[in-house]
Amino acid sequence: MPPPDEIDGRLRAVLHVLYLIFNEGYTTSSGAQINRGDLTREAIRLTRSLHQARPGDGEVQGLLALMLLTEARRPARVDGYGELVSLADQDRLLWDRALIAEGVALVTSALASGPAGAYQLQAAIAAVHCEAPSAVETDWAEVLALYELLDRAAPNPMATVNRALAVAMVHGPEAGLAVLASLEGDSRVARHHRLFAMRGHLLAMDGAPAAARAAFEEAARRTASAPEKRYLLRRAHACEPGVGERGPVDLAVLGGMAERVDEPVDVEDGAPSGHPAEQLGEDRRLPRPGRAGDHEQRADHDRGISVTAGRTADDSAVGRCEMGIVTDVAVVHGSILPACRQRNSRL
Repeated sequence: MPPPDEIDGRLRAVLHVLYLIFNEGYTTSSGAQINRGDLTREAIRLTRSLHQARPGDGEVQGLLALMLLTEARRPARVDGYGELVSLADQDRLLWDRALIAEGVALVTSALASGPAGAYQLQAAIAAVHCEAPSAVETDWAEVLALYELLDRAAPNPMATVNRALAVAMVHGPEAGLAVLASLEGDSRVARHHRLFAMRGHLLAMDGAPAAARAAFEEAARRTASAPEKRYLLRRAHACEPGVGERGPVDLAVLGGMAERVDEPVDVEDGAPSGHPAEQLGEDRRLPRPGRAGDHEQRADHDRGISVTAGRTADDSAVGRCEMGIVTDVAVVHGSILPACRQRNSRL
């Protein structure tokens, strides 16, 4: 065993490696395959073992929850022809409800019992998507609140890309595009295909099909994944006159793991929650989001908890990202945190 003063640092490194193994398995960074089940299963097995060894560690628990909630959707995200299926169009009957129940229980327990770290917050986002009965019923206000907490705890350019869609779904596409504009000077992501894909989606939402098509085509040119390329070219084709407008969609990832930041060029490739087909679906049934102030929150989602944030440095190949903790769960309105009701009453 390492000395006690080295355990936390080594544990963070182990968690990061497990996170990246799962990422690569859930969405391979290049080639013809979209995923590798052998890698996701092994990452889950190893993380379960780590959780058994350190049952009281909230971030270990959060990472396991994140993997389970993401893996639960895998059977529905590729069709019989090997093509990607957007989160909005996935058959939710194919989702593994046992994995979802286990993941929700893990993240609820972790968030209620201690500081909320980056993996716990990503798992909470995944749980919101997994618990939504349909894409149109996704609680985007809760997703956005969780992304804002994640941005405070662990600033990450690809998480910001995902947050842009959550912002757009709550406040309208112009607001989401403004978030993306803030990343134009960030060398880690400014030339990444996921940024172009998200820009294309938000431009389509905003009624600018020509600009959206150009963005999708540029995203397709930049990706090394054959399934992603085909998906993005389909989105570009859908922007042509007469093909038909594509409505707003879902953010995975947001419904799953937040974007991978292991290397400068491949910032988000392989991220379980950041796959463009899941982020940028094509469900025409979804309503156009309103402008600021138009979003209505359900009455049973009316609770909030004060928040403060602390940060510790975590090294990665993308630079020194801040892997912080949120000392109190805050501004979380959704149903995935029932244990926080009692905790909230004590704050």
